[in-house]
Amino acid sequence: MIFLQRQTIAYIGGNPTTFVNCATATSGACSTGVMVLTSTNADGSGAFSRRTTSAGNLQSVSGGLAVYEILYADPFALEFADVPVVVSFPSNLAQNLPQVGVTAQAATGFAPFFTSTAAGQPQTTATSGVGSVPRFIPGTTPQNLFLIGKCACNILYPYVVSASGYDTGIALANSSLDPGPTFGFSAVPQSGTVTFFYFGQGSGGTAPPAAQTTNKVLPAGQVLTYVASSGNADFGLDNRAAGFIGYVITQAQFQYCHAFAFIGALGAGAVTPGVGTVSEGYLGIVLDRDGLPRTNQIGENKAH
Repeated sequence: MIFLQRQTIAYIGGNPTTFVNCATATSGACSTGVMVLTSTNADGSGAFSRRTTSAGNLQSVSGGLAVYEILYADPFALEFADVPVVVSFPSNLAQNLPQVGVTAQAATGFAPFFTSTAAGQPQTTATSGVGSVPRFIPGTTPQNLFLIGKCACNILYPYVVSASGYDTGIALANSSLDPGPTFGFSAVPQSGTVTFFYFGQGSGGTAPPAAQTTNKVLPAGQVLTYVASSGNADFGLDNRAAGFIGYVITQAQFQYCHAFAFIGALGAGAVTPGVGTVSEGYLGIVLDRDGLPRTNQIGENKAH
């Protein structure tokens, strides 16, 4: 995007015949110029050619350049222009699009420009073939504009065992369903699959089992239960973790997940009544950073 000069530019992409010049206006609101979107070469040069837009003054720029030219500006006025930016992108979840974790950047400057800052930059180049005068060095350092983050929830279970007479059960809740706005909650119900990643040793000291993913989504407001020695057949999780000792990370394709793990005797559901067993439970550790509040209330969170 190219910003020119600094009083108010009349109208981005506006009709040059409708503005009121501050230099000649006798009363009421006035503007010092009209900022018009124009077609240019790759270096911002070229003859003035106004670009038309299909949705008001909204212009699509996909990884490219938007150049504005100021018409009828008052040379004695200090002018400025604000160019609002709206983010839009195609979504294809099956192809993991849009790509997450990539920061989009934007920079401003004067046009025309050349990529080289050398004083001896030639008048013409092989790419543009234009001898543009005046010409400017590249604009400001690009600034971060937006980042698309993955709507996922990652939990660590620091000790999972299904060996030496012990077994581990996990309950993972999709708590994106809550009482709603009437009661001060703002989460959006979501659903998605859950993937289990294993780190440590498999049965008999072998390599840890490969990751596995549920064969269906976990709806909002529901809980996925999983036992290391047997899995969960309803969600397509097998018993590959039988004999496993180590830690597990789950990634749920929804936000607001929370989990509880319980270590007890293997086959504890069939133990002889009155015979004591050793067991322990703990909350899964949410690995994602803070920044997803669903209420405006002050509280404490020390369990994780």
